[in-house]
Amino acid sequence: MRPHQTDAPGDVDVLVPVIGAVATAVVVALHVRLGDHVERGAVLLELDTDKASIEITAETSATIAAVLVALGDTVAIGAVLLRLGQSA
Repeated sequence: MRPHQTDAPGDVDVLVPVIGAVATAVVVALHVRLGDHVERGAVLLELDTDKASIEITAETSATIAAVLVALGDTVAIGAVLLRLGQSA
């Protein structure tokens, strides 16, 4: 899963990746909260579809700058899940 650079310097959006031919996924676990520091490779959240379950991981060490989904939300492929900010 490749993050998406935002307009804010140093912030990176974490997007719902393409998961086969499905159009949506459900957030089944959130492992982070606003302000948490995460290391590269840490599991941020988990998504389920009718075809697969996937873990979304941090591509870089960062601070959680925004959590844009909640447990149970249905999200479209390409939607922004979280925003990672520069680590302190």
